[in-house]
Amino acid sequence: MLENRGKMEPMAPARVVSFSIGKPLHEVYEFLLRPENFAKWAFVGDTRMTNLGDGDWAVETSVGPRILHFAARNASFVLTHTARIQPGDAPSVIPMRLMANGDGTEMTYVFLPRPNLSDAEWVSMIEWVTADLGALKSYLENEL
Repeated sequence: MLENRGKMEPMAPARVVSFSIGKPLHEVYEFLLRPENFAKWAFVGDTRMTNLGDGDWAVETSVGPRILHFAARNASFVLTHTARIQPGDAPSVIPMRLMANGDGTEMTYVFLPRPNLSDAEWVSMIEWVTADLGALKSYLENEL
């Protein structure tokens, strides 16, 4: 343990995506704060969610099962959540935050790759999640 003192782990590449949403910050936050709304915009297709308690939700998606843990209500509008495939797995952190942008909302989402992800898988993940975020923007602006 002492031989690692002062040494940093290599940093993973990160990619930030930002969307301007034409809805007030508090409306967007209240919608995204409720985990059951996740299925309305993420994982296109038939998505089933089961509340496991303590902020954890089991999600059956078109890409397989996930266990998601959602952020609790906070004054900073942070919506960071984590995803695991199995209980006990190390969680993948999914940083997400909202900010006021005039009368609308700016949403930022930070992509951090999982270990052992190939370059092609990394690009695919970014494209896939960016499409989901575009669907979220459309849903919020047209359905909320």
